[in-house]
Amino acid sequence: VTGTNGKTTTAHFLEKIFEAHSGRKTGYIATDGCFDGAFEQEMHMTTPESVDSYGMMRCAADSGCGYFVMECSSQSEKMKRLAGMRFDVGIFTNITDDHYSPLEHSSFEEYLSCKLGIVKRFRNAVVNLDDPHAKEVLAAVAGAERVVTCSIHPETGADVYVKEIKNMGLRPVFTAVTPQWEQEIEVPVPGLFNISNALEALAAGYVMGLAPETIAEGIGKTFVHGRMFVYDINGYPAVVDYAHNFAAVRSALEAVKELYPKKKVVMVFGCSGTTGLQRRKDIVLAAEPFVEKMYITNDDPHDVDPRTIIREIASYAQKTGIPYETVPDRKECIEKAVHEMTPEEILFVTAKGNEHFIKVGKELQYYEGDPQIVERALLERKGTKCLQNQ
Repeated sequence: VTGTNGKTTTAHFLEKIFEAHSGRKTGYIATDGCFDGAFEQEMHMTTPESVDSYGMMRCAADSGCGYFVMECSSQSEKMKRLAGMRFDVGIFTNITDDHYSPLEHSSFEEYLSCKLGIVKRFRNAVVNLDDPHAKEVLAAVAGAERVVTCSIHPETGADVYVKEIKNMGLRPVFTAVTPQWEQEIEVPVPGLFNISNALEALAAGYVMGLAPETIAEGIGKTFVHGRMFVYDINGYPAVVDYAHNFAAVRSALEAVKELYPKKKVVMVFGCSGTTGLQRRKDIVLAAEPFVEKMYITNDDPHDVDPRTIIREIASYAQKTGIPYETVPDRKECIEKAVHEMTPEEILFVTAKGNEHFIKVGKELQYYEGDPQIVERALLERKGTKCLQNQ
């Protein structure tokens, strides 16, 4: 699975689809962790070095896993971490302006080129036609044995598409159409973008000849901690997500407003010190139409003073006129935001998802995790419940 946004959720949809089909565990490498058939562990980069990936695949095969799902970042192509790899089925989700820095890509053209290098490794390809660069991707996969297109819009002429969306609440329901069958799908995470993620996984299952009922069962059982995860406390809701670039933040906030149209959105976020440098401005701009107040905090500063990053983000927030506070300690910032919520507000905490580390220099410092801090702070306000666990 490759693309700018949606890789992790799509990968976990596939994981559960394959488990529903085979009755066996699925190995995976994803941004939020990996499973080699024997052990689960947190990841510190989306795609590891090739020797590590091959080792996990070997262990997964020896442990009896029926399938292996892998997220592939543009950096993995640029740094040759995919050496020798071909993929039976590959999914292209989307590509947006992101990952520009001295350590990543110098331009969008370079970024796109690396993504196209990945899709050329697909024996069978699923391509999202809703992305503006789908034509370039289709040209890159022209040599694949089979190409299946998908779209949430029927008028695109995609092979697999969404015919009807019946519900856009906490668990969206839609009807998917393929050349051979139709199937109603319940998605256990909110947001139109998650319908797109589910459709891409469904299209991959269709390419592999899996039964539509099995695909629906797998998607319905998917749980991705820290991705559009919704809590509520007697009218005090909070959403924890991983969105950390313009397109992802904009899509996530649109979903938040759909869920709670009458609530004012309060947002907690930070930005990296050395990657995606444009995000410091872009996230503020993405949030501007939706957010009533911002809490700006630490993320992964790497070798940069966190206060320098926060000041730069704050300079953009100041230009929007949106009220903001800066609280460098991320845990304290989230706790402050939760305890200062009013009944008219919803809290949106983003950029780290369920990560349990903060990258400082070359070290990984332990961090409790956004979901855990949010839940504990809400519990202090009595009677909290996680809606997606009901």
